[in-house]
Amino acid sequence: MTFELIAQTDKPDKKVYSITEKGIDSLREWLAEPSAIPVMRDEINLKAYCISTVDPEISRKLFDDRLDYYQTRLLHFQEKISLIQSKCGISDGEAPPYHSPLFGSYILLKKGVMSYRTNIEWCEWVLSILPEENKK
Repeated sequence: MTFELIAQTDKPDKKVYSITEKGIDSLREWLAEPSAIPVMRDEINLKAYCISTVDPEISRKLFDDRLDYYQTRLLHFQEKISLIQSKCGISDGEAPPYHSPLFGSYILLKKGVMSYRTNIEWCEWVLSILPEENKK
């Protein structure tokens, strides 16, 4: 990795980084290695597991809040996808060319959209089966 120092008058100087040929070679080697098993660390999973120990109103708030979060993030990711499509001059549903620097961002954003849609569906389902009143 190398950097170039860019002088700025209204802000502190900034560094613009570039990857070296050696860095690109290392990156290619790393990309060819198998990926580690994914780690899932979402606190809501543990809360969902223990949910029957609290009143349904508390559970409803927990899932309403999480649903709002997922919906907001989904919109944000969809906006980023639209920007990429606009920059690449492609239509909705089309991916940037494989060798485009935006291809990796695009496929990760699409993964995020799919994940958020699934999480929204899950929250809506949980909310639909929570008791309306405090029944034990």
